[in-house]
Amino acid sequence: MPSKRRKGKKKKKKDPNAPKGKRSAFIFFSVDERKKVVEKNPELKFGEITKEVSKRWHAITEKQKEHYTQKALEDKERYEREYKEYLKNKPESSSSSSSSESSSSSSSSSSSSSSSSSSSSSSSGSSSSGSSSSSSDSSSSSSSDRRRKKKKRRRKKKKSKKKKKKKSKKKNKKKKKKKKDPNAPKGKRSAYNFFSIERRQKLKEKNPDISFGDIAKEVSKKWREMSQEDKKPYQKQSDKDKERYERDMEEYKKKKKKD
Repeated sequence: MPSKRRKGKKKKKKDPNAPKGKRSAFIFFSVDERKKVVEKNPELKFGEITKEVSKRWHAITEKQKEHYTQKALEDKERYEREYKEYLKNKPESSSSSSSSESSSSSSSSSSSSSSSSSSSSSSSGSSSSGSSSSSSDSSSSSSSDRRRKKKKRRRKKKKSKKKKKKKSKKKNKKKKKKKKDPNAPKGKRSAYNFFSIERRQKLKEKNPDISFGDIAKEVSKKWREMSQEDKKPYQKQSDKDKERYERDMEEYKKKKKKD
């Protein structure tokens, strides 16, 4: 009989009552530093801000990092306290599930034992009826198993080859990418970019401890909820920036030709 495919385990949903995860020293630093970066350069994108914050983190001394390391240790202690409380107050669903699992495992073991006994009895009956037929069946089943195994191996080899090819292509593309000219004009911004800069500052003022991911989610959600009429001011900003980019690009090309 062909073996049944096992279904992948479903991911467990996060408990809303579970304590918030502990923060690292870098996260505490980035919360403080990000605000400074955005105030100085409101036009920067998420990725550019993250790079700048990371650059500043690597630039400061270990002594300067001590303040944030202490904060991280305090937050770790907070998390451990809250987690203990959470485990105490958690409903005893895990115990019931474990008991059900044990009962199911016992039932499965009993069923497997019964099936094995039945198979042994049937095999004894078949051997008495004719040993030659059983030997031929076993040889045919073993040969079919070998074929299946060979097919599986071939598939695995093909998949691994495809993965290697994809990786090599990606590496070649990265190598081929030209370095950006520092004198080239800044890229044109979309309406969403202008909206996100404005919205990001407001969210940061209201919630200084908000994470990058939460900001991105909130901004994206708000943008989707907005009507086309509400988006018009940002679209105008985008159109103006497009004109600016085209002018700058023409000047840049002219200078390049002269050089």
